Amino acid sequence: EVYRLAPAYVLSDADRRRADTLFAIYRRDSLRAEPVIASDYLFRYAHDRNLLWYTRLKDRPLAQWILWDMRAKPLAVLEGYLKADTTTDLSAYDLVGQAEQFVLLRRRPGAK
Repeated sequence: EVYRLAPAYVLSDADRRRADTLFAIYRRDSLRAEPVIASDYLFRYAHDRNLLWYTRLKDRPLAQWILWDMRAKPLAVLEGYLKADTTTDLSAYDLVGQAEQFVLLRRRPGAK
């Protein structure tokens, strides 16, 4: 690939406002100690102390939150990593909110 100074994936101002509104729920309701998975362009919304890379979930704690952009990558991509590297899948998560391509999921208490 060619190195670019500008990212290939750009969020519009409207996209950013939708993401800001949706992921404010996560920032308000989450604990900083709770592990979170964020898709590539949404790292800015996650508490960085417990950010899990969705491509490196093996031997990591189960994420309590998922911040995802389905336009960048479908949820099926995340589902594949969850099934391959952890003891869980997306059925253990409840949809907290969705704003067009953005979804916010929270692990159901007691879910395996």
